[in-house]
Amino acid sequence: MRGTRGYLAPEWLTSSAISDKTDVYSFGMVLLEIVSGRKNCSLRTQSHSLDDSATGDHSSSSSAQGLVYFPLFALEMHEQGRYLELADPKLEGRVSGGDIEKFVRVALCCVHEEPCLRPTMVSVVSMLEGEIPPTAPRMESLNFLRFYGRRFSEASNMEEAGCQIDAMLYPQANTSHTTSRSVSNAYFSYISSQQISGPR
Repeated sequence: MRGTRGYLAPEWLTSSAISDKTDVYSFGMVLLEIVSGRKNCSLRTQSHSLDDSATGDHSSSSSAQGLVYFPLFALEMHEQGRYLELADPKLEGRVSGGDIEKFVRVALCCVHEEPCLRPTMVSVVSMLEGEIPPTAPRMESLNFLRFYGRRFSEASNMEEAGCQIDAMLYPQANTSHTTSRSVSNAYFSYISSQQISGPR
């Protein structure tokens, strides 16, 4: 599991059983990256994609310059039906809102908090290929993304002060075996590689 920062399913954090649905979660995160052309967590350099002043709509990710947790932004745009705002700018004019909606709906289904609610990869492929209609994401199983998004926002605010965030993101971890690292190296993960695979 080393090197898989930002793609760990919630069951890794709760010591729950690991199954093939854990890989489905990671695929959902990768699919969101493919759609958007960006990592699932990155520094925001522009605000127009997160703040629609014309309509007065504001997402919770539209704070001051800092880290943006893209899965949360995707969830918010799904709730508002603003799918084209999630598309990679390089695809402008070459992709429809319907296509982006399909990909985002499938991705959000893949990252349901409860493994039993995630589709199988067979179903994922069928939905992506248009053989079956995309399943509607279960919003109650995606609320954990809002918590994760707040954590990233807090980490971003601490970065300017040069603070370490291990204690905040992993409050119950045994830090005696964990190497301290700065925000710039840690914000892609919710759990340290040492916790998963032991000391290097």
